[in-house]
Amino acid sequence: METRFIIWSSVVAMLLVVFAVKAFSDFRKGKKHHFIEIGSDAEMFYCPGDPKPSDQE
Repeated sequence: METRFIIWSSVVAMLLVVFAVKAFSDFRKGKKHHFIEIGSDAEMFYCPGDPKPSDQE
């Protein structure tokens, strides 16, 4: 039981470090990062084989 918790905590800590480094790197470069983005239905629910909007002429 204790080993599972240590492994889980280690994985979560590594992910947090990676996200923090990425956010800091983007902040230094002046990039804006949007945590919530709004897109069209075609972008959110794309199924392979669906025609692209540019194909519908």
